Amino acid sequence: TSATVRDGIEFQKRSIPQVTICHDVFEKAARQQVASLGYGNLPIVVVPQVNPSTRPETIVEWADRALPTIVEQLTGKPVPKAAP
Repeated sequence: TSATVRDGIEFQKRSIPQVTICHDVFEKAARQQVASLGYGNLPIVVVPQVNPSTRPETIVEWADRALPTIVEQLTGKPVPKAAP
């Protein structure tokens, strides 16, 4: 988490679009770190932490849920919702 946050800050300093992806169990630590370093606006997308019993279909579902936010953070444009 620490290295990922610091990498995200370095990209932000260079005006390179980025999104820091963080497991839910590390969210508090990540947000505390960015705040303490003065980058509270660093884009962070939180995803559940995978464990050995997590089914592959569940991981795909989590990724599908996170993807629109990641794309929007990188492009500044909302992703249209897919038709049902």
